[in-house]
Amino acid sequence: MDKYGLEEQPEHSLSSAIQELDPVEIAPLFVGNPYDPEGQPIPISFSNATINPDTAIDLARRSMSGEQLSEDDGDFMSYATHSDGYAAVPHYEFFFPMAKALLDADIRDVSGEFRCYDNGAQVHGEVMFQDAESQLNLPDDRDPLFVGLSVGNSYDGTCAMYAQGYAMDTTCTNSMRSLTDRKSRKHIGEPSEVAEWWDEVLIQMTALRDILGEIIEEALEVEVDFLNQPYDPEEFYEHLGLPSYLARAAATTARNRSPQEGGTRTVMSFWTLHSGLTSALTHDFNGTSEVGSIETYSQIAKELLFNPQRMIGEVKSSYERQQRQDEAVDERTLEQNIAMIEQYEVTLDDRKEEFEEFENHMNGLLTNPAEN
Repeated sequence: MDKYGLEEQPEHSLSSAIQELDPVEIAPLFVGNPYDPEGQPIPISFSNATINPDTAIDLARRSMSGEQLSEDDGDFMSYATHSDGYAAVPHYEFFFPMAKALLDADIRDVSGEFRCYDNGAQVHGEVMFQDAESQLNLPDDRDPLFVGLSVGNSYDGTCAMYAQGYAMDTTCTNSMRSLTDRKSRKHIGEPSEVAEWWDEVLIQMTALRDILGEIIEEALEVEVDFLNQPYDPEEFYEHLGLPSYLARAAATTARNRSPQEGGTRTVMSFWTLHSGLTSALTHDFNGTSEVGSIETYSQIAKELLFNPQRMIGEVKSSYERQQRQDEAVDERTLEQNIAMIEQYEVTLDDRKEEFEEFENHMNGLLTNPAEN
């Protein structure tokens, strides 16, 4: 993992970190004939393999010295098998044009990290723009946000090449992931074609920063009083689909942060609720994958920030469903509790269109730049 600190001296420049990422080549595949076990393996044309050429060179030297290689060596050399239409795009050829585009845009003060998995087959990471023009300064002298990109590429088919809006809340160094839809490209065609869209991506960063600032200001104004709701903050997160340990971590952070954001431990803004969840995902999430549940939970965090009304509606539906499954629940009490949620829900109706407009605009930033 190559990491860039927000304050400490980075271990690598962006350019040198990119050059440290593992390379890739396409290799032919052969099939052994089970009816001719002593015969030569037969080449096939409809599949190929992605391999690590540096590992392949080392194995070639060992083989030429007379060493007998094993299946483990072949597994270590190979990333995956693919159809013959697969175009392997080296991490270098995908990320280096990004670094060049940053220089061309005179964005030189960056930080972030690359996370490598499965012998370099997958790379995911973030690049944050720390120049003064790219920072998002929040109201009332709050710590700034650094706007940037989540990026990724793979050799094993786990993900397409992608870029996605990202920010870091420096108050608690929380990662704000999935701020926009992914701009992605499949591994087909010529690898050189991936370079051309980085310029478009960077152009949208200014728009992302400005719109995100408006969204956060709105989320700071939208508060929920948990004393007037039939669930506490931890149950609120659980009703959104979070596992108990994450809900507990998110609720603890939200309670502690709320007084700093102008609220109390029971009256919280949706910015605080969003921050509680991003903190839990950044510091407490116990998964190991960059895809799957972490993406689902990051979407929930984004929805808390972009569309509070929708989130309250989902919480209400989950609460009612859960209560009706309990035969001991008093129907009259349940109706009163649902009415409490609906009463608060009505206060958000006037902002419904505004929330949806923000959400649609942010989602389309990278994927439809010509329309923004």
